[in-house]
Amino acid sequence: MKHILLWVISIHLSLISFLPIQAQERDIESLLAQSRIQANNLSRQEHYLLTTEKSDFGAYKVEYQLSLVPQAIAAVDHRMDTLGTMSVVKNQRPIKRVVEGTLARNVLTNKLAPISGNITVLLAKNVTLESLVQATGLDVVSSYSGTQLAVLKVPANEDILLAAKQLKALDLVVQTKIEVLDVVYEAY
Repeated sequence: MKHILLWVISIHLSLISFLPIQAQERDIESLLAQSRIQANNLSRQEHYLLTTEKSDFGAYKVEYQLSLVPQAIAAVDHRMDTLGTMSVVKNQRPIKRVVEGTLARNVLTNKLAPISGNITVLLAKNVTLESLVQATGLDVVSSYSGTQLAVLKVPANEDILLAAKQLKALDLVVQTKIEVLDVVYEAY
């Protein structure tokens, strides 16, 4: 395809030398516009192929088959990876609930990270944090005065994905974000 495009451009440029300057500029601009459109189409196709995995929340996919255990008790044969002082191992049975410490994979970077158990919320206009806490029973980790932002802690035995869906269903919350302990920036 590149060879054909280059061949068309070279023939087109040789024909342009016989046209007046204004016509040449118009033809060059239209040719550049066409090549930009083709480049954009190609880049979209490649991007589509790279991001076909569906996420469970945000840019993360829950790894139901994996869990974190201390390296001291993880058998070397069963270790798939390590995260700090913890080992990633495959579960015998998939987990049923997404709780604090459950592993999630970033679908863009393909890196594993544990879920913290916190949910950041953007409260609806004229909604107080106290009314949200009374309606949900979740604990407040922190709130930011002068804003409608707050961080809530999901109890240890509750499913975080379900809690986030229930929060979104309330008219008290505009947006929710499940907190993942992922490294966003790395030093090189």
